[in-house]
Amino acid sequence: MTEPLALSDVLAASRLFELRQAVVAGLKNLIAGVEVRAHAGKIDLSDVVAEDTFVAPSILVALTKFTVDPRLSGSEDDCAHLAAYVIVEDTIVDGKRVERDEIGPAICDAIAHFLNRPNSAPMWGLENIGLPEEVAGQPVFTAKTFAKGLAFYAVTWRQELFARGEPMFGEGDDV
Repeated sequence: MTEPLALSDVLAASRLFELRQAVVAGLKNLIAGVEVRAHAGKIDLSDVVAEDTFVAPSILVALTKFTVDPRLSGSEDDCAHLAAYVIVEDTIVDGKRVERDEIGPAICDAIAHFLNRPNSAPMWGLENIGLPEEVAGQPVFTAKTFAKGLAFYAVTWRQELFARGEPMFGEGDDV
């Protein structure tokens, strides 16, 4: 058995929170008038509808899953699975009424194209990070939610964080 890890060391070793915060910062200026903020995990539509804790249109960025990829060199990579949840309602744009089922896919399309840019924008200003992969968008709302005047979409992707550094438990340690 190894010595317990210090929480400060665990926090220093992980880059997952840093990535989510960098994505939030990177998407903030993508679309004027759209609020962008971090979200703790997968979105629960019933909670969002019941609590009215958002402003539409908005993008909520979440880490939804991650995997650890050990390397022969002894370093470890994290593969982060991210989601940008898009929350919309019918609104007026340039004096014209636009329906939520037009706004949501358009915002998702803009996010997806931004993630697939061939320059450094999707790298979020971080080092040792791969390009976004498997970018996909989809509606995530129910007919009941839609009937309440709201629509929810998600753009998902995965992104590698390379060379995490020293293995947290050392090589060959028993846990």
